[in-house]
Amino acid sequence: MGLLSGGKGTFWIKRTRLFGKDTFECSGCGRSFTRPSASCPGCRAKMRKIRTDSGWIDDIEMLDAILDD
Repeated sequence: MGLLSGGKGTFWIKRTRLFGKDTFECSGCGRSFTRPSASCPGCRAKMRKIRTDSGWIDDIEMLDAILDD
């Protein structure tokens, strides 16, 4: 269980990928799920909001580097 679980600062981190499904990671325990909910099924922390992680930008940069002439 993470330091933030159950506190005010718990939130979902939306991990968006270019060639994969979005996942939602709990900021408290770090477990990933396919859907956000009002509380984390892993640590039962109440979620306040959803923050986005722009990991898909890294995917595009890597693809661009591979395909660059």
